[in-house]
Amino acid sequence: MPGRVRFLYRFGAHLKTSVSQSGLSQSQRLAIAMSAEKLFDVLPTSSSAQRAGAAAIRRRLSGVEMDDSDWRSTLGLSQAEFSEVINQFARELGDRRRNGTRHRSDPPPQAPKNSPRQQVRVHPTPAWLTTTFSTPPDPLVSATANWPSSGMLGGAPSSVERAWSAFRENKYGQAKSELSDQLSLLGPDWGPTSGADALRTWNWIRLVVELAAIETGEATDLRRSWTSACEYLQRCLPDDADLIDSTVEKAIGDFVANDLASTRAWSAYTARLVATMGHETVLAAYTNKQKAELRSAWSAQYDLSQADVRSTAAAASSIAPKYKRSTQKMYLSARDETSPARALRDGSHHFVQFLDEFEGSLFRECLEIAEDAERAVGIDGTTHRDLLDRRTELVEVRSMLARSGSALLLDFVSPLLQQAIAHIDSAMIRLGDSSRPDLSIRLLSAKIPFSAAEGSEYQIRFAVTNSGNAVAEDVVLRVREADLGIDSSARLTSLGPGSQSDIAVTVVASGTAKRAVTLTCETQWSDALLQQFVKSQQVSAEDQMPVAWASDDENPFSLGTISEPGRLVGRAEDLARLDALLAGRASAYITGHKRVGKTSLTRVLLRAARDSRGWAGSLLPLGRALGPEQLAGDLVFALLDEILDAAREAYGGVMAVVPEVAEQDVSNFARAANRWLRTVSRALPPEARVVVAIDDFDELPPHLIRGPQADALFLFLRSLVDEPWLNLIVVGSEILPSIIQAQAHKLNQVVPVSVTNFASRVSTAELLESPTVERLEWISEAVDRAHYLCAGNPYYETLLAQRLWQNMRDTSRSVVTASDVDEAADAVAREASDSHFIHLWADSAAGLDHTSRSAIVTSAVLRSVARCGGDALAPAAIDEVARVSQSWIQTATTEELTQSIASLKSREIVRTGPSGDRLLLSIPLVGVWLLAAGGRALDGVYATSKHATATVRMITDSDLVGLAKNLRYGGEQVTEIRLKAWLEQFGGNDRQYLAFKMLRRMILDGYFTTTRLQNTELPRLVTAVGKLMVNRSLVREANSHYLRNAFLIEHGVAGDSTQGTLSSLTKALKIKKANVIRPEVLPERARALDNDVVLFLLDDYCGSGTHLTKELEKLTDIVMGMGEDWVERVHIVVGACVVADEADLPSVPGPIHIERVGGTFLGERFRPFSPGSGVFDTAKEREDAEMMTTSIGKALVPNNPLGFGGRALLTLFEFNCPNNVAPVFWKTGSVSGTAWIPLFERAV
Repeated sequence: MPGRVRFLYRFGAHLKTSVSQSGLSQSQRLAIAMSAEKLFDVLPTSSSAQRAGAAAIRRRLSGVEMDDSDWRSTLGLSQAEFSEVINQFARELGDRRRNGTRHRSDPPPQAPKNSPRQQVRVHPTPAWLTTTFSTPPDPLVSATANWPSSGMLGGAPSSVERAWSAFRENKYGQAKSELSDQLSLLGPDWGPTSGADALRTWNWIRLVVELAAIETGEATDLRRSWTSACEYLQRCLPDDADLIDSTVEKAIGDFVANDLASTRAWSAYTARLVATMGHETVLAAYTNKQKAELRSAWSAQYDLSQADVRSTAAAASSIAPKYKRSTQKMYLSARDETSPARALRDGSHHFVQFLDEFEGSLFRECLEIAEDAERAVGIDGTTHRDLLDRRTELVEVRSMLARSGSALLLDFVSPLLQQAIAHIDSAMIRLGDSSRPDLSIRLLSAKIPFSAAEGSEYQIRFAVTNSGNAVAEDVVLRVREADLGIDSSARLTSLGPGSQSDIAVTVVASGTAKRAVTLTCETQWSDALLQQFVKSQQVSAEDQMPVAWASDDENPFSLGTISEPGRLVGRAEDLARLDALLAGRASAYITGHKRVGKTSLTRVLLRAARDSRGWAGSLLPLGRALGPEQLAGDLVFALLDEILDAAREAYGGVMAVVPEVAEQDVSNFARAANRWLRTVSRALPPEARVVVAIDDFDELPPHLIRGPQADALFLFLRSLVDEPWLNLIVVGSEILPSIIQAQAHKLNQVVPVSVTNFASRVSTAELLESPTVERLEWISEAVDRAHYLCAGNPYYETLLAQRLWQNMRDTSRSVVTASDVDEAADAVAREASDSHFIHLWADSAAGLDHTSRSAIVTSAVLRSVARCGGDALAPAAIDEVARVSQSWIQTATTEELTQSIASLKSREIVRTGPSGDRLLLSIPLVGVWLLAAGGRALDGVYATSKHATATVRMITDSDLVGLAKNLRYGGEQVTEIRLKAWLEQFGGNDRQYLAFKMLRRMILDGYFTTTRLQNTELPRLVTAVGKLMVNRSLVREANSHYLRNAFLIEHGVAGDSTQGTLSSLTKALKIKKANVIRPEVLPERARALDNDVVLFLLDDYCGSGTHLTKELEKLTDIVMGMGEDWVERVHIVVGACVVADEADLPSVPGPIHIERVGGTFLGERFRPFSPGSGVFDTAKEREDAEMMTTSIGKALVPNNPLGFGGRALLTLFEFNCPNNVAPVFWKTGSVSGTAWIPLFERAV
């Protein structure tokens, strides 16, 4: 057997190399490739790479017709004879093909007696098909499984060979059964990777599951499932034309679309298949009438133009790019680990067009749940239970996707839900309550000697920073990189809040190296409350190779205009269009946003016309043409001078006879100008052409747009355009069309050309990569991230790249990752001048004036869109944008704000969100800047403007919605409307904002729900009790382990929260309910015991300590009255789950042994007017807030305006508000003659 195997292996290798032998026809080469593939497929000694290589050759050659003469001429056998020989070897080798362990004499595996499996004809398994995936699996690919993770029960051992044979025999249920044991293992230990063969296998598995669902009647919608089956088929068996044709027929054949829902489904399914497989394949069986009906449905669904619907090919060519753009954006969002909710919101614009009605409804449900999850993760006070509930919802809706029969939702929505689940998991890991140490790490040097000699040691040094509010203890940093064999750890004993420390991880070199490496860094730590935290980060590093940077390297990214054709990227189509216009003797006006590259495009166009055609060309900036009085004649004579200079440079001697322009009377320029133009026309040779451009034409003063001078100017420009030897180009921003429209009857023959942002990331990649090819290597995710942040705007991409280049040079790195792009974007957001952005709100038909009222109002609107969208740049409600804008521009009218919003939308600075009542910033980088340096810059503008109020104290609806989420008090939901009404009682915006800051700290950190008390605070109290000395005196019963000699002291009044706490404490401390006693019965109960007695005087909350002090004094008096012997035998534990401050726990002097205990100590953080609380940004804010709270408090509770104890604690319980909280929160009364309605009125 081994000799035969070696022979077959060598024969297969010979066949593989023979494919390239000269003198063979394509069909003969294909016969050899197919035979090599079959041989490698059955050999146990062949590797997956060899099998994949043979299959790749066969796929490359496929597509030609073959017959047996091709096989006989190359192999001496017909195809059937060769297959029989190979199958015989396969039977003899048995399972050695897969594991190389079973001998021929071993009996074949037997199916269980009760197995439903049927015998099917054996079909050779393709080389690419294997369920032995490499590890670790890709969770985003695993998320696309079309079976619920908990719904696949394991059975008999899986066999991919038997599954394949059953599949080829159309026994899909049996094929799925053969795989069920393997599929039940889907999880962190088994699943697909992103490799080509793994993805092909994965799609075949999904195909089997979908077809089995159809076969067994489990499919929710047959058409949808057959459509999905087509998509899976295209990815795993693209050459099986018969199966594809039959599946397509079942998906869209005889489709009756007689209502809106069925028409939408027909449009969606056919569009998806056409975009994936081509209209020739998908619609081959359709009649012309059916195709016409389908085009009509497509036109309504996808807003196709009349030209698009004239033919099926044109319609398909229009739909396919839309489909690919929408799905690619969803895919990149999942891979970029961007906000899943934001990606789904973006997808609600175009992606949903390719969904049927049921899928659309399911998509909206996914969006809603993802938004809930995002809010839960983003709120500081989120509890574990909140996160767990959101996670459960995400898992459930993902299971719905798995059962939906929709490959589209599974492929592009399910990975985003997986990301949302990952975000929830991360939040649950790092969630603390009152103690939140938060660690982050960064490399001290991104250059690491990965290529050091094998076995040698080197160190990777990190800086660890604690940005939390508590000490991190027992810090462990684990660094992993599988390809380099890195898996090492290092420790820190502790790290205080706000501190930074270096930590070095020692690594043993493996002898292999990679140029760029992503290190997975997992940091684990705990805190004083024994909470456990874990955070995983990925950092980019490079091998410590010779540095490519030179001391004289200059930043290649310049924000100036471009004249060299080689530096202009992404504008080939625009150049070609303009060149064609010039060749056809047409004139044009070029319009687009400022800084989109219009001037650079024009300069390159003029240079290309000079170099390739020999024409004269020149660019005249408007600023150089107008004199102090800004007369039309100034522009005309400057333009004629520009024409003369360009013509003399291009045509030399023939222009010597043309005199300079005689500027006799600029107010009557037409006659002199026309006389001069006739002279030029006679002097120029017949083939001569002059191209002249006027830049910044949108900045014409108003009197040159409308009025007598404007009429004369534009009439002259029309005569200029009519000259056969001259092309005129005017260049301006997006307001230029309105200027042209004002004189449309004079310039109606000038062709508009719009220059927009880069539509394709390919252009972005060219802009970023071309100037840096010798220094930087851009990974695709980095390009995608830059393209998203800048929305393809070349100016902002250059601004971002300029900063990124500097960062990479400073760290001597050369491989750019997505995190590098984000770091550069953050730097731009922090530091960039408003000069880069001011045109966004200040540009208008009246010119660029950032101090004008319209500019100030528009800036407030734009800033409000960013502010209301928050850090996630979520869609902002228009009514909230208007309200926040008016907080800055208090005199702004509704009409002004509406006009500003309309202007921003028409200029495409903002766009409509998923619903018509929401707005999104078109360029995300602008929003990031407005939330940072932009906000500060506009504050400065508002401070000196008579129109605005300089303040950043804004409370948005989203702020209140976030606080009201899951906020209950006294058994009722506290809505954002109640929060807003309570805040409005404080008066102006400044006072409301101060109150809001206190409320936010109370709810996010100081709000204790019943669940939080039971699940978090009570266990902490029990843990603390377990550390006391009193534990030495406790005696437990032998069987039940209940405490024999411990009593829980009953106190408080009926109906208060203490009673519920006592009930929970009996279970937590293992105290029988019979041992929950009133102090008065203690002497009788204690005397029945032979041991020492332990008394627990515990509460849910201790604020000022007054109540517990009274109860403790009463208890000690009773013990003292029992006699001296009992004084020594009684031990008292006094404390609470939540304690305002350790000093507030009572302590009564005397001989009785008393220990104090607390679960959570709130401390200074919850005393808002303490300098260390961090509630307010400045001392002035803190003083103003204290004065305001005291003033109102005196009207409500004169003796205790800041609550009992005078500390205005920021704490709240679900069923009551403590009285040492400021009365503004809990006391009903009258303030300055007006009723005061508290937010959390005290129950008792």
